[in-house]
Amino acid sequence: MIPTWVRRWVGIPFASRGRDPGKGLDCWGLVRAVLADHWQVEVPSYDEGYHTAADSREIARLVAGELPLAWRPVEGLPKPGDVALLRVRGLACHVGIVVEAGRLLHTLPGHEAAVDRLDSPLWARRVLGYYRHEALP
Repeated sequence: MIPTWVRRWVGIPFASRGRDPGKGLDCWGLVRAVLADHWQVEVPSYDEGYHTAADSREIARLVAGELPLAWRPVEGLPKPGDVALLRVRGLACHVGIVVEAGRLLHTLPGHEAAVDRLDSPLWARRVLGYYRHEALP
């Protein structure tokens, strides 16, 4: 059963560089908003680091440079609030937030925010790792 708090995020439209849930969010905007709302963890916007969400190479460079700064790799099983880093088109350029064991809240261009299973054929081989913000226990 998906946690009740997740329901308010499902269905939010995708918006490239989106940082406002009322107008739309991109994948990092969604992670950022959920962390702030549910865990009171503020993380940088990073929207100045890329022109559009279609700039996969720019986003991959940004992820490689920024992720190690306030995030630590998760050892063992991920828990709610951890960020999954995923490969799309061969690049580490997509993120989502773990909402429960094996389930990820995320959004992609052309889609609304949704919860997907991490062991699905689409995502199982694309997970590169999980990261926990230093402010989370």
